[in-house]
Formats: sequence, structure tokens, C-alpha cells
Amino acid sequence: MHLRHLRTQLAAISFAAWIIIGGQFLVGLGNVGPILSIFFQGSLELRLLEISALLSVRLWSQRGGAVFAGIAADHFGARRTMVAGLLIRGVSNVLLAVATGFPGLLLGVFLMGAGSALFTPASKKALLGAAGKADPVFLLSLRNASRNLGFAVGPTACLLIAASSMRLALFLAAATSLVFAVAAQGWAPADAMREHRTSWHLAVAVRDLSNRRVLLLFGALVFFFVLYTQLEFTVSLVVEATYSRSAVALLWISNAIAVVLLQLWLSGWMARNAIHVVVGGGLATFALAFLLFALNLGLPVVLLGVFVFTVGEIVVEPKVDDELARALPSRSLATGFGLLGFALSIGGTLGYYLGGRALDVASSATRYAPMWLAFGAVAALGAATVFMTFRSAFAQPLGAPSGVPDDEVAG
Repeated sequence: MHLRHLRTQLAAISFAAWIIIGGQFLVGLGNVGPILSIFFQGSLELRLLEISALLSVRLWSQRGGAVFAGIAADHFGARRTMVAGLLIRGVSNVLLAVATGFPGLLLGVFLMGAGSALFTPASKKALLGAAGKADPVFLLSLRNASRNLGFAVGPTACLLIAASSMRLALFLAAATSLVFAVAAQGWAPADAMREHRTSWHLAVAVRDLSNRRVLLLFGALVFFFVLYTQLEFTVSLVVEATYSRSAVALLWISNAIAVVLLQLWLSGWMARNAIHVVVGGGLATFALAFLLFALNLGLPVVLLGVFVFTVGEIVVEPKVDDELARALPSRSLATGFGLLGFALSIGGTLGYYLGGRALDVASSATRYAPMWLAFGAVAALGAATVFMTFRSAFAQPLGAPSGVPDDEVAG
């Protein structure tokens, strides 16, 4: 049954949607973000304070600018904004490759974040606009699988290339963005993406985004990312301290493989179940994963915990994106995706802060189990809260979108 469903969904995907999905792999393949700190410290010999400043600028130009990027996509059109973001990403990589001083590097990382901010909400809206008869949850899951496959290969490949020339790695990363931009602009038909320019109105967007469902999705994603951040922060640091740096590499390889293997398999389950089951269940898997970490039974059990954690990582974000698309009219959809991107920045900031404080306490006592149990209890409480709140909030049929109809703001 699952294979038949998979074949049916794959056959329903339009050519334009395949361009966007395939391009997500190129975006992941050209992702040099994880190795920028190595480049800044090793090749350029920057001070730690300068490196921290550069990485912070990149983070906030990407996450903080997500809402404005979404507004741009709703006003100028998803494909135009997506292509602009890709071109800016490419320029940023070239600028980082040729920069000879801190100001050039600062501009490079700012443009890298800004390009990513423009690309992400626009690409989601363009993909859903090209969905045709394909299931939106399946499309978003396939997008994530393609992106994560690129993320699994890209940084490792860049690191190998950077061993001989980091600048060559940056030029190749720029090429991946350029190839995707050309493909999206030249070979993905605009009408297949329902491309149109709209007159964006602040009052209309505020009314669209202020409905209870959107606010609940925003809060759930903040909470989700507070917990997800622990995988790349506290879990990674504890695994390195307890085992080795190679164990951390194994952790991330296992995570990437699990994402690629499970994403499409779980898409059918996500499509069949209501959001309170999917998001509540995803957060519950985080609680179970933290419990496995607390058992301290060796690296195999830690990797099992990462596998369980990955299930929650896979199901929550695509389901939230799909529900947002159902809750918002097209005129405000990319702005809504940008708002969710901003939710990730808030959740990430809180997650790093809380994880750091918890790790300070746990490290001083060299006992990590209480920290994992505390995170597990928070995740379990959040899962129960989401399950009950979302079950009532999303039970009623969705009413007509707030604000004026789309055709009244179409340009």
C-alpha cells in the first residue's frame, strides 16, 4: 500500500515542482555554512571575536530577515524572489572567496544570510503553487529529503575540497546556486507556479497572520526548535566529552541518513493524521530520545536516541508548513513562511541559552542524566499541551481567510 501511494504521489508531481525539489539538493550541496568557522580561523587567521561577529551577522540576516523576505515573495512573486535569493547566495560565496579584509567578509556573510532568507519562504510558496494534484505534505517532505541529502553530502565535500583550497570550495558553492537559479528561471514555467505579482498590504497581512491557528503554529515551532537545538548543541558536546569527536561525526551522519530514509516513508502517516497527532507525537519522540540519552548505556543507545529524535525532526516542520498553507490565503503565504522562519530564530536563541545554562550545571557535577530527564519532561509536557490545544483549535472547519480576497490585491 505504501509503495502504491508513493508511486502515485511521485507521478503527480509537476515538472516545475521537480525543478524546485532537485534544486533543494543543490542548495544543500553548496552549503558552506558549517565550515565557515574553519575557514575564518584556519585560512584567514581571524580572532575568535571576529569569527563570532561574522557568524552572528549571518544568522540574524537569515533568520531575522525571514519575515521581510516573505513579504517580498508575496509582493514580487515567489519565483522572482527565489531566483533573487539564489543569485545573492552565489554572489556572497564569490565575495567571501575574494575578500581580503574584515569589511568584505562582513558583507559576504550578510549577503549569504539575506540570500537564504529570500530563498526559503519563496521556494516553499513556489513549490506549493506548482503542486498540482500532488499532496502538499508529500511535496514538503520530499523537499526536506532532497535538502537534507544535500546537507549530508555538501559540507563533507566542501571540507575535502577546502583541504586544498577553500576559495575553490566557495566558487563551487556559488556555481550550485547559479545552476539552480538558471533552472528555476528558464525551465520551470511561471504559470505552473501560479506566479503573480500582488499589491501587498500590511493591514491585510496582519489580519491574515493574526488568526489563532497561525499564532499556535508559530508558538509550536518556537518550542520545537528550542528542543531541536539541543541535538546540535548539548547532545553533540556531551557526546564529544564522553566519547570522541569522531563519535559526533557518526552522530550527524546517522541523523542525515535517518532523515533521508524516513522522510518519505513517514509522509503518508503525516498526510493521514491530524496536526495535533503529528506535532504532539513528534514532540513526544523528543521526550523518548532524551530518556534514552539519560540511560547512559553507551554510544549505540545514544545513536538509537538520535534515530528516535530524528523522527520528531522529520514530522513536525513539514506538517506545520502544510497547516500554515491551509490557514493562509496565497497573498500572505510567503510572509507566513517567513514568520515561521523567525520562529526558528527565536527558538534557536532560547535553545542555545537554556542548553548552555543546563550544560554548565551538568558539567560541573559531571552528571548529564538529570539534564536529559529535565529536557525530556519539558518535551513530554509540551507534547501533551500541543495535543490537547491543537485538537480543539484545529477541530473546526477553517473559515474564509481574513482580509480581502486574493483577486482584489492581484496586480
